[in-house]
Amino acid sequence: SARKQQKLSPRLMGSPTAGLATVEGLDLKLRRASENREGFLSARKEKAGEAKARQEKVNAAKQKQHEKLVGQLEKKLGSASERRHELLEQQRASAAANVIYAREVHLNNIAAQEAEAEEKLASFGDKLEQASKRRESFLGEVTSRANA
Repeated sequence: SARKQQKLSPRLMGSPTAGLATVEGLDLKLRRASENREGFLSARKEKAGEAKARQEKVNAAKQKQHEKLVGQLEKKLGSASERRHELLEQQRASAAANVIYAREVHLNNIAAQEAEAEEKLASFGDKLEQASKRRESFLGEVTSRANA
């Protein structure tokens, strides 16, 4: 085996298959290939782990942002519901005030109509009394002319 190694030219010693000429060379190449493979696989596992950790970080940040937005929306919905409730209460109070005001206006109109009716009745009574006096005066004149 040593003789075979010596027979190889320097050009072949640098080639990928140069070490295959001996069993020791083959073992060395297989060991190196296995080490390279293990290194490659561990690097790949490490990269995958790092990518998974990054993705978990991103997902956690997204979840936190989502929870924050949900909290904000719930707060906004709560305050909107509160404002709606307050507005409904104001509308009810306003409607009640309008009913009371309309009732007062109606009662004032009735009182004004009653006062106007009383004035007309009093005026009619005065006119009726004056007409009666004129009638009596006229009848008195007619009677005194007839007697004269």
